[in-house]
Amino acid sequence: MLIDTHCHLDHLSNPTEKILKARNNNVNIIISPGVNASSSKKCLKIAQENKGVFSAAGLHPIDINSSKISLQEQLRTIANLLEKEKQYIVALGECGLDFGPVNDGESKRSKQLQIDILQKQIELALKNDLPLILHNRKANQELLNLLKPYKGKIKGVFHCFTGSKKFLQQVIDLDFYIGITGLITYDQGLQQVIKQAPESKLLIETDAPYLMPEPIRKTKKWPNEPKNVKIVAQEIAKVKGVCFDKIAETTTKNAIQLFKLKW
Repeated sequence: MLIDTHCHLDHLSNPTEKILKARNNNVNIIISPGVNASSSKKCLKIAQENKGVFSAAGLHPIDINSSKISLQEQLRTIANLLEKEKQYIVALGECGLDFGPVNDGESKRSKQLQIDILQKQIELALKNDLPLILHNRKANQELLNLLKPYKGKIKGVFHCFTGSKKFLQQVIDLDFYIGITGLITYDQGLQQVIKQAPESKLLIETDAPYLMPEPIRKTKKWPNEPKNVKIVAQEIAKVKGVCFDKIAETTTKNAIQLFKLKW
């Protein structure tokens, strides 16, 4: 069995069809994180309607300024979902920090506001005994600074990990997991880092509909979908020189442990 620990089902057309295709490829569990209050509600509804699907609720740093709904109202909605929907919501996320370039048409992202909003979400995760699903773009040190005071109190995953060997060790020292996406199928630098990563800290993700793995990426058959998490697991096994079944078993066990999955 495989678990796709990060798939934006609400961004996919006909998510039920994609879930069934994943199940036919031995991907029996999918976690779908929200990126704002509205998205979190949609992910929850998909989880409620589809066996083997769980959701997460959170406010993504890029979405902080994208909604007409106030930040306070969005955080209240997310807090309410976390409190009342524990059967389906297994994490707080996707949240984090994004200090990368601003996209066309996007308003400037305040670093301090991102930090403040993430701090509030960390406290929400603690209150509800939930792990974090963290987005990280050019914010390694700031994330480490925020998380260090909570060492031993909170766990989570650095979604779509792309850091150095040094940063990998710093993340592991915090007892966090790293999420590996289709990037590993063509990013040679990431492959070298993952060789050093303990299997006990690995999770597999598609980040669908984004981050299509090779060789499908070359065919341009988009969007990505949860069944392709098998390709990620196969590449990890190749990089680490172990059998596929071992990676499948270990990453599944890791996901069940971190997210306290029951189905």
